[in-house]
Amino acid sequence: MSIHPVELSKNRPWLIEPTRLEKKRRSRNFDLFFGIVTLAICFVVDPGILRDDGLAAPYCLSIYLMAGLAWIALLTWHFCNFGPRGHAVVVGVFATASILSGIIALPLLPLSIFLIPIGIGLLSLTTVVTWFVYSRALFRALGFAHGPRQGFFIFTGFAAGIIIILLGLAPQLRLEASFAQIAEGKRNNWADEADSLRPWKYFIYEANWINCYLKYRINEGADVQVKELYHRVTGGDLGYIYRKKKF
Repeated sequence: MSIHPVELSKNRPWLIEPTRLEKKRRSRNFDLFFGIVTLAICFVVDPGILRDDGLAAPYCLSIYLMAGLAWIALLTWHFCNFGPRGHAVVVGVFATASILSGIIALPLLPLSIFLIPIGIGLLSLTTVVTWFVYSRALFRALGFAHGPRQGFFIFTGFAAGIIIILLGLAPQLRLEASFAQIAEGKRNNWADEADSLRPWKYFIYEANWINCYLKYRINEGADVQVKELYHRVTGGDLGYIYRKKKF
């Protein structure tokens, strides 16, 4: 006795072969969840990667900016009808996002596996999945990025990602220049130095101050200068950071 396909689909829906549209929807949901939602959760519930003296803390602004650009590229790629040139541009953005997420995720992979029993490892492991999402999106978009001047548009997207990363590094490099002058005893007019740094204060995080302090190994005599500079720039007290980190 044969069973009609309609009856089969009612009784055993898992046996139905998903349509191409259904596969595309599932793939899109996977990309959006692990490429955007879980990454945003990692930023909020940071286990110590982008905070204080974490592995990537001095570069957190670059990571935030690049994540924002990658999210925009992923959303528009999934919901907008791109032509070959549009696909080529997002290929470049996905390439930058894939490289950056890989640099962060792959070194964390052994630690993530080790910390899985206590739950923190699962949070860190999502960065590896994020790397997979953007790497897969890169190759999928590359299949549609055909036509003349393909390389130029891919390079445009890649260059946009690199520029965003460099913009994020600018506050760290500007602060390092001030610390270098402190360490070498070349800066005497702290009011002028603070005025030049003040426009950057919303983009310079505690992690940047801590990183510069450790990098230049500021001696005890220069501690007063560093605290004075911090107070003039942010209006806050750097002392609690010193006590927290036992500088």
